[in-house]
Amino acid sequence: MSVENSISKETPFQSPVPLLRQLGKFVFGTKEPDNFTKLTFFLLLFYWICFFIWSIASYLTISFRELIMTEKKIPVEDIINSRGLALDFEEGDFLDHLITVHGVGVVCWAVVFLGLVLLWRKHERFIWFIVVPVIFYIGMLLFYLSPAYFREDITFFDKSGFVIVLAATGMHFLMLKREQTGGSINLFEEDDE
Repeated sequence: MSVENSISKETPFQSPVPLLRQLGKFVFGTKEPDNFTKLTFFLLLFYWICFFIWSIASYLTISFRELIMTEKKIPVEDIINSRGLALDFEEGDFLDHLITVHGVGVVCWAVVFLGLVLLWRKHERFIWFIVVPVIFYIGMLLFYLSPAYFREDITFFDKSGFVIVLAATGMHFLMLKREQTGGSINLFEEDDE
């Protein structure tokens, strides 16, 4: 056996692509959904990536605030506490509430990913794995932090993202129900009755 033959023979550890394909098939299944489901999935995936990365980045930034202060000389804790005082929180309470919200946010958005997997597979239970964590997260922002925080510190992009995620999820659920009762999932196709 020559050296060239042994090198050209690909093993699973030489490239991660076969492993990633197998993982993708395991998570998403082998059957590809219709175009409307794909469109909804990729729209929701965009917002999921934005919110998930933001929650992780915020949680890590607050958790490593001392390291950021020593390395970059950015007073993260002072900035957060001053904003908390402006929102009528007691000294230090806002920081604790904020780290809790972002920690719970990471968990909520991880559950939403499970809902996206179920949406791709067209299981009607997907709605519970998307709507419940998103509403819980919004509730945490509104009631655990404060309505003033939600009004002043949550961006229009985030607020519109919440509305789009909930509306697209509800619309897809209704279309999936329609398809299961014999209708079409295509929005532009008339039913044959």
